[in-house]
Amino acid sequence: MTPEDLAEDGPLTGADLDRWTVGYDDVTAAVANVIGGLDLAELAAWRAGAAGFLTWRPPREPRDAAAVAALDDGRLAWPFDTELSARYQPPAARLAVTGNVVPTEVLPRLQACPGLGSAILPVVRPPGALRRRPWHWPLRIGVLDDALRDAFAAVRGEELPPELVDVRDVRTDPGGVDLLMVRGTPERVAALVAGRRQVANAVLCVGEPGGPWPAVDAHLALLRATTAAIATAVVPPAAPEEVARRVLRTLRALAHAHPFDVALTAGFDRRVLLAGELAALADSDLPSLVRRRARQLRLDLEGLPMAVGAEPPLDELEALPDGRFDAESHEASRAPELDAEVEAALAQAAVPRFLQVLVGPAAGLDDGVAVGENVLRPGPNAVDVFVGPEEHLAVEPLRGPQFPDAEVFRDPTLERVRLTVVLVPLLPQGEPVRAELDVPRTGRSPAVRLLWTLPGRGRVQARLLVLHRNRLIQTAVLAGRVGGPARLRERLVLWGELARLDDRQPFDRTFVLNHDDAGTPAVVSHADGETTIEAMDEIEAVADRIRDHLRRATALRSVTSESAVATAREILIDVAIEGNDLFVLLERHLGRLGGARRLQVVTARSGRFLPLEMVYDRPAPESGARVCENWLAGRECGPHCFADTDPADPDDTSVVCPAVFWGMSRVIERHHTSLTEPEGTAFLVTTHPTHAQRRLGVTRAVLAASDKVDPADVDATKTMLRVPAERVTSWRDWRDALARAGASPADLLVLMPHTDPAVASLEISADTRRRGQIEKAHVTGGREVHPLVVLFGCDTAGSDEDPAGYATRFMAKGAAAVFSTLTMLLNTHAAALSQQLAGLLVDPGRAEQPLGELVARFRRDAVRGGLVSALSVTAYGDADWTV
Repeated sequence: MTPEDLAEDGPLTGADLDRWTVGYDDVTAAVANVIGGLDLAELAAWRAGAAGFLTWRPPREPRDAAAVAALDDGRLAWPFDTELSARYQPPAARLAVTGNVVPTEVLPRLQACPGLGSAILPVVRPPGALRRRPWHWPLRIGVLDDALRDAFAAVRGEELPPELVDVRDVRTDPGGVDLLMVRGTPERVAALVAGRRQVANAVLCVGEPGGPWPAVDAHLALLRATTAAIATAVVPPAAPEEVARRVLRTLRALAHAHPFDVALTAGFDRRVLLAGELAALADSDLPSLVRRRARQLRLDLEGLPMAVGAEPPLDELEALPDGRFDAESHEASRAPELDAEVEAALAQAAVPRFLQVLVGPAAGLDDGVAVGENVLRPGPNAVDVFVGPEEHLAVEPLRGPQFPDAEVFRDPTLERVRLTVVLVPLLPQGEPVRAELDVPRTGRSPAVRLLWTLPGRGRVQARLLVLHRNRLIQTAVLAGRVGGPARLRERLVLWGELARLDDRQPFDRTFVLNHDDAGTPAVVSHADGETTIEAMDEIEAVADRIRDHLRRATALRSVTSESAVATAREILIDVAIEGNDLFVLLERHLGRLGGARRLQVVTARSGRFLPLEMVYDRPAPESGARVCENWLAGRECGPHCFADTDPADPDDTSVVCPAVFWGMSRVIERHHTSLTEPEGTAFLVTTHPTHAQRRLGVTRAVLAASDKVDPADVDATKTMLRVPAERVTSWRDWRDALARAGASPADLLVLMPHTDPAVASLEISADTRRRGQIEKAHVTGGREVHPLVVLFGCDTAGSDEDPAGYATRFMAKGAAAVFSTLTMLLNTHAAALSQQLAGLLVDPGRAEQPLGELVARFRRDAVRGGLVSALSVTAYGDADWTV
């Protein structure tokens, strides 16, 4: 076969290269393969000291050994040493492998060249991709399994200082990472990572390619698209500790100023199948990362409206990239220390910034200039939204709450954050409009313009939503009368002092429920740039029927009798029928929902009950359907639960499978408020998980129950806790138990109260306390703790108009999360659910998991055990807490 035959017959293979180098020794063959695909002018420039990538194309003709010897000055035949600082040797040869080749066969033969730094398959960032993210030093390394996490812990301190190794389990700490490592084929890794929407700068698949190159290439492209990665790589499988050591060697090479691709190739013994964006990888060495970081910090300091106090060591950080980067000079360790000092100075000198709005006529305004009169006029109005410090303008902007700079920008590499701003006309209802708002680290952001078309007269109202990756972080109502002043009202804030947006796993869809001033309920939904608004009338009717069926479940006196089992089956069928109706309604109004796995529901202004947990996204079962056998046996459920019955009918309706309910598999985060003061500001969540503080432990519990709960059930619940637990019989004792000096803070509160909806009160052991009297002393005891609260009992779910009931009061007073129900419970069910949840929380065999996943598991276990009432259990609070 000649090269000309190759172009016609197929891609260049490893066998082709081997035939052309028959009789060569291994080093000469490898060097011949590299030189054979290079332009001689590029090769000469590299030999003269030029950096950058060399374009490698399939050779037009094989080079004989004599030609190779003549063209090579010895650098390609001599091993390139990443243990030696890049400052002390010429640039490594870095190949951009192009043309029609089989990468899984060609790249290993090129990497066998001792003097080669890396061989990369160039890729182009697709249009509409997530923006590139700055790299962080030390690299944030993300893992997705226990074995790799434990392996890094086992080898900690080898190769380089421990403080330069930052390993995170992204299952419980889902913030952005620099290097995401997942064991498996690219196909498996792509499926796993795409579902999580994890963000990373590079993704490493530890496993075999697992198929022909076109399929592998497609899976790697999917990984780059879903993670925003600039590079994806496949490395051979190995024992977890060996993989961890290879990563440490990669970090060590980076510390010696070698580019990421060269460091990775060396760390994994030249056995890397790497595809990446050349422009992004070109300056991925540590000096370049530090230089860009110092430049950004300089801009941040200059953007502050006032000078910092003591001068931060920014000059030293700016000079650091010119260092030696060898084993004695310690630039890799000094860089993060200096960075932290400059960050502290920035935080100290920061001034408050606000989300601000100016309203003016749509005509006659220059694009992007926030100018307005804040008067609502008939026809098109320009609503300009920006973030910045207070400004003394001729027309004062409408200001929302303080913008959470310290929270949004806790990741020190973030230069800006992109938020989605949506204006949703409520009164009268209209088409939502949206824009992307880029908020810089300091100073004023550009304004984005939203057009709001108003009628000739009357009251008008629109809701402003501010979102980050489908997560609602703030919302407010813009309202007034046509011809009169605009006002910004009902400001709801969903971040807390510890919030850190970039640490958060995104949602697939957000729902906001509210009434307008005319009393009309509506649901606003946003997902990936699309916002819809629909009336709630049809949805409310289905939700009311679901609630009625769930009340039947909570009224069952037994869960084991034959009649109770039959009734439970009927309830499952009834809820599934209504749940499918709800699914069809939501899809019809809001668009395709089937792929959504993580959902956020924010109820504002006494919005109604939206029971997403009961959505059933398969054809509704027949009235006489039997319960899925796989479910009853505890086996894995899926489409086979239906197809196995009749393979010719995958939509079989003779089976009801509880696993289909969204509450069994989806992560659903709920927040609820009803502002009593329309001009006020409500903080729905007072505490948030961050990378440094994400875990909620269960080490000490306080327990109380109504007189109506059987004492034996209370004792059984206390026994299930298996941690120090104190039962109290009055609200005074409850408060004292939480505040008791000498005892560890109570991080689990279990309440099984009786409620009186007429006066909104909770009764424990005949001692009553009204909801408005629940203070921080009854939740945290004045201690540094944000507890989990289990609130099962009677009608703690509240009313139809206020489905959050008492949960939001406990959230507002310092709880991290509150387990509650969407319907009332009999005391026997409250006790049974409390016992089951207590057992799950303290189960020593349960791995740490996010709150949202824990709630779904609890529902599965409880319903499978006969407690159909567990379908109504929900949790208020941030779904990213780990328990």
